[in-house]
Amino acid sequence: MTSRRLSLLLAGLLVAVTPSSVQAQVIEQTAISEQVLPDGGGSHSGLVLSPKQAQILLARGAPGLALRLAEQALHRGGGYQATAGWTPVKVQALTALGRIDQALPILEAFPPHLFESQPELRLMLAESQLAHGQFEEARQNFSTFMLNHFDHPRRLEAQRGMGLTALAAGKRDEAELLLTLYSQEEQRPVPDAVLTTAMGQLAHLKGDVSREERYFSELEGQPLPPRGVYYQQRIEALAHWHLRNGRWQKGVALVEEGLQLYPTLELRRFYRTLLKQGLSLPHAKKRGEDQSVLTAVMDLMRGGSSLEKREAALDRLLVREGEQPVGLFEEGGVLAADSFFPHPYDPTLRLLLAKANQQLKRGTAAWNLLEGLKSPRADQLRLRILGAGEQPASVDLLAVLRQPLLLEGEERVRDAVDAMYALTQRRQVIAAALLRRQLSLLKQNIPVRRALRFQQAMDKRLEGELDGALTLYLELAVEGDGLADRSERDRLLPLDPLEAAARILQAQGAVKEAAELRAIQ
Repeated sequence: MTSRRLSLLLAGLLVAVTPSSVQAQVIEQTAISEQVLPDGGGSHSGLVLSPKQAQILLARGAPGLALRLAEQALHRGGGYQATAGWTPVKVQALTALGRIDQALPILEAFPPHLFESQPELRLMLAESQLAHGQFEEARQNFSTFMLNHFDHPRRLEAQRGMGLTALAAGKRDEAELLLTLYSQEEQRPVPDAVLTTAMGQLAHLKGDVSREERYFSELEGQPLPPRGVYYQQRIEALAHWHLRNGRWQKGVALVEEGLQLYPTLELRRFYRTLLKQGLSLPHAKKRGEDQSVLTAVMDLMRGGSSLEKREAALDRLLVREGEQPVGLFEEGGVLAADSFFPHPYDPTLRLLLAKANQQLKRGTAAWNLLEGLKSPRADQLRLRILGAGEQPASVDLLAVLRQPLLLEGEERVRDAVDAMYALTQRRQVIAAALLRRQLSLLKQNIPVRRALRFQQAMDKRLEGELDGALTLYLELAVEGDGLADRSERDRLLPLDPLEAAARILQAQGAVKEAAELRAIQ
């Protein structure tokens, strides 16, 4: 189709279609984020399973799903009878996910009669108290469980718990007595990784090297305990044993494996401590041996290295975190915003960590790392964060955009344009206008000029001025601008102007006219 015929067709459409007589909105395709919970709008919203079925899923290794189901059921409400079975599921799931700090307050708030009708809750309470260092309270609840429920199938877990509590409290002789008595119980599970862990720790505390070696060697070959407090204790105890025997890499690998299954804050902090220790080990001084986390962290932290080398190290860590996540950038992680080392004021390191957090969609952490940094790369990251709407709530967006941005290079211009579109879509009109004003300084750039026109059309559409939006979209489709390559001319547009115009026509009921536009090549 010639440009003259295209112009005549579009002119005819502008005359023939009267969109102001039709009250319609154009529905754009938008990304749908995952809904964690239903809106509670009815008894059939979301999945509906029984607590017993959810516990089966929990036992089969799906604590995240079990927690979702429990929160979903509790969100629906329905009175005590409807929700009573779900609270224990929620507590068990939180414990399995390592979120004991959230489980303990729920357990402590239960009325006393609930612990009698559901004695497993008292056992869960005691284990949570033990994990939080509340040794006296834990001992009391383990003891109460044993006395009141002597025939309960889980009585031996309470007996074992009393020994573990004494060990954690530093009462070695009492712990040895209680754990030995437990080990003599015929009905206890065999093998018992929790008992073996405790006996190995006790042997270490008493300086009995041969028994320590025997217990931890046995532990390595025993089945893992369920995810939870005891699972983490096994990992840490074995890792410490390897470290004491000079097997640093094996200890770290064990923790990395555990973090993929049980990524708790405490385990991330333990891993961070191991990496810091590794930086001082003789083998860490050797370069180029492998692509391990430690090697990449050292390359990233090395202030004298080039930006390219440090950025390459960061990219390796991001790839590694995507394939084998251990929480490097999360709270407690070695590269968390509040814990990086050894140069906390190194601007290049801050910029690189901000980049990592922005890619991981943690905009607030990224923004805070950029504080005080002024460079084209820093401004580029700020634009990406603004475009995603992930900046801290306290940020004065208008004050930021009144400052001149360093829009150097094609990639940074693209980020600025994308941020302008995003601000427009979110109806942050003044902020979009401030960014538009900065982009307008690039008036010799034809793709930028067209992007500004497209943003103007978007703004009109969102304000309900469909006539004006349609006109602008069609003008963009037919105007000559000196660039023959259509892909080059429109590389900064989020949508083909013809398609944008067709969507307005279709929403207004002009289906045939919309089809004509879409047929134009």
